[in-house]
Amino acid sequence: MTKRLRSAALLVLLAAGLPLMPAAAADQPQLSLSADKNKAGVDDTVELQLTISGSGASSAGEPVIEGVEHFDLLGTSHGDQLSIVNMNITRSTTWRYTLRPKKAGESVTLRAKVPVGGTNYLSGTVTIETTKGGGGPAQHPPGMFNLPPGVFNFPSPFDTRGPRKDDFILQARVTPAAVYAGEEAVYTLAFYQGADVYSNVNFGPPTLKNIWSEQPEDGQRHETKPARLGGRDYTLTEVRVLLYPMSAGEAAIPAATVSFQPSPFSAPVTIKSNELALKVKPLPEKGKPAGFSGLVGNFAIASAVPQKSAAAGQPLTLAVTVSGRGALHAIPKPEEPAIDAERYDPEIKDAFHRGAHGNEGSRTFSYIIVPKKEGTLAIPPFSLAFFNPVSAAYETVKSAPLTLTVAAAAAGSAAPTAPPPPAPDVKSPATAEEKPFYRQQLFYAVVAVLLVAALGIMLHKRRRPAISGGTAAEQALRAEPVALERLARAEEFLRRNETAAFLGAVEHAMRAYLSAKLAIPPSAITPDDIALRLPAETLARYRECLSVLQACFDARYSPGTVENATALLEQAKKAVTIKI
Repeated sequence: MTKRLRSAALLVLLAAGLPLMPAAAADQPQLSLSADKNKAGVDDTVELQLTISGSGASSAGEPVIEGVEHFDLLGTSHGDQLSIVNMNITRSTTWRYTLRPKKAGESVTLRAKVPVGGTNYLSGTVTIETTKGGGGPAQHPPGMFNLPPGVFNFPSPFDTRGPRKDDFILQARVTPAAVYAGEEAVYTLAFYQGADVYSNVNFGPPTLKNIWSEQPEDGQRHETKPARLGGRDYTLTEVRVLLYPMSAGEAAIPAATVSFQPSPFSAPVTIKSNELALKVKPLPEKGKPAGFSGLVGNFAIASAVPQKSAAAGQPLTLAVTVSGRGALHAIPKPEEPAIDAERYDPEIKDAFHRGAHGNEGSRTFSYIIVPKKEGTLAIPPFSLAFFNPVSAAYETVKSAPLTLTVAAAAAGSAAPTAPPPPAPDVKSPATAEEKPFYRQQLFYAVVAVLLVAALGIMLHKRRRPAISGGTAAEQALRAEPVALERLARAEEFLRRNETAAFLGAVEHAMRAYLSAKLAIPPSAITPDDIALRLPAETLARYRECLSVLQACFDARYSPGTVENATALLEQAKKAVTIKI
């Protein structure tokens, strides 16, 4: 009877679970990948389309197209669609990519990977054969200026009127028009829309040379509002990018472009902005501190120890925070005072806010220090030098000194007791013939302990070198482990698909490594400047490092796939471990 009851209960559970199975499957997104052709020449374009549907479409992240590195990405757009059938609401998202083959004679398989709720889902594959020939018109890459769908108005499908000359206007400006090398400037691209558009608008950024760029955060990157120009009403969309010129001189900023289709029955339209010239003034030599890092902006520095007291030999955290406004990515390690304690490599944490009109935030260096002895531990001020473009002068800020009470080290164990006296009928060893100390077992035990302790101290110092100050030669010796530690942090960004943070961390690691090896300020580490500074023989030894640095610059305008980023990380690790 019991067996029958168990079987009946199992059947009831199965029957109850069956209706839930389709619902669970419905939570997963459905991916559909297609291309408008399966064969394309090196001058042709391929339109790739990815549709994400199902209940998971609303939370889907940006897709990664595997195999896209074999193509030039000429444009991308995406939009959302809602449909209601029998009172059921279905949402889908469609991504469109315009590709051009890089090389003929390949058979390339493409597949989409879409993150949804922490899980990556894969689409089916599309295979495209690349051949010679073709002749599709050139298009402009959207680069960093792509905007989300829904920003622009769309026309009626029956509107066949072509655009008038003043329907669409694209203007570029940079403020301020003159800056110092390393100073922040804001590039703004203003699109005046006087008529509706049919397709998504793709912005093509200018090609920048020797200029570091950063995108403002979401919500700060672009703004749409009504505007009036030349007596006419427009919808104005402004897109902003933060610029940091690296070298003095006149930095040319070529024209940007915007591409769109005014109506379903009209040809695509591409318009250009005006060109700009940014005047970059050199930093003055007068008053420049020795070993100046090249940091430009306005900053403050503070240090703190959470604990008010500690014990000798016990580690504690010393946090040194640099905060302010300007080139935050270039904040170097502050000048470190001498402290009567062991001090180890700091962990670096950034809290940057990239706004529409500038970059502000902080970088914190968290040191582990170990007091050596009981008493009062004085922590002198940390200092940081920078160039303030407002006062047009070099400034040095210092943190407040700290004082910490250090207690004696905790007792390890109780003191040993004296051995019991010998029994009366046993002859005491002390009354026997006295042996010299160096021939007694205690002597050999003490020597063995001292040797082991000395060896342990040597190994400890080799594994965890202190970083207080140091000569240029010592910094060069520590360059490799420090660079590998920073690349490990970059790998964490890569795992979280934070591409911009990953590229910034790799670039920071390579700059610091080359700066330590070549005794050049980090702000002067660019592929072009290094090529001018170094002789050909020295340049050849660091070619792998410069290749990684250049790849970081290039990736800001044409971000690659995760696979490309992984390859870049491995190349960076190899570059800093090459024996030179």
